Amino acid sequence: IGPVGLPVSVGGVILPQAMPWHFGSTSEESRLQVPNAGSLEMFPQIIIEGGYSSVTVQDITTGARLQFEWPVPEGSTLVLDCGSRRATLDGTDVTRRLTRRQWFSISPGEEHEFRFEATGPIAEPQMKARIRIGAW
Repeated sequence: IGPVGLPVSVGGVILPQAMPWHFGSTSEESRLQVPNAGSLEMFPQIIIEGGYSSVTVQDITTGARLQFEWPVPEGSTLVLDCGSRRATLDGTDVTRRLTRRQWFSISPGEEHEFRFEATGPIAEPQMKARIRIGAW
């Protein structure tokens, strides 16, 4: 499912100089809808490509987060595998570098929404999800 890019600020109103507030909205571009149409609990793999200083993925539905605060070079791929509860960077295990480990699962018949944010982006980081439908 995906890929999606980072969120972008769009729209809103800019108030006068005396009150330099900007009320904008955030695009939905950084969000993935991941359904589980099966009859078993499902554990997605979240894949984030591109370069960045750190990345956070949040399950908007439950509030759970995975946070990786380690530089990822441009052209590399970070895989957050919720089934095995492991993180790999270009195939090398980097689970110990996760600073927040609230692994995701999607119950049968549910759909969860995932969002990601990256600091220090290089190029254009992209997030996608890989799923196996849980069914008997």
